[in-house]
Amino acid sequence: MSLLYLILPAGSGYGAMAPVVAALSAVAWEGVLTFFLMFVIIAVATDTRAVGTMAGMAIGATVALSAFVGGPVTGDP
Repeated sequence: MSLLYLILPAGSGYGAMAPVVAALSAVAWEGVLTFFLMFVIIAVATDTRAVGTMAGMAIGATVALSAFVGGPVTGDP
């Protein structure tokens, strides 16, 4: 432990993810992003017009977009 104390500079987080908005706002962000994810999952799973092979691409794109948009705001990795 003392070796790490000598090697690393002083810091408060060391990679800890913390939201940049209030806690209730972070929960609201996560709720909206989860709604979009569930909407896409249900849409590609139940719609007969949707191409089955592209379902994974649609779900993956939604997860990636949610991570890029919501990650920096809510502090999720």
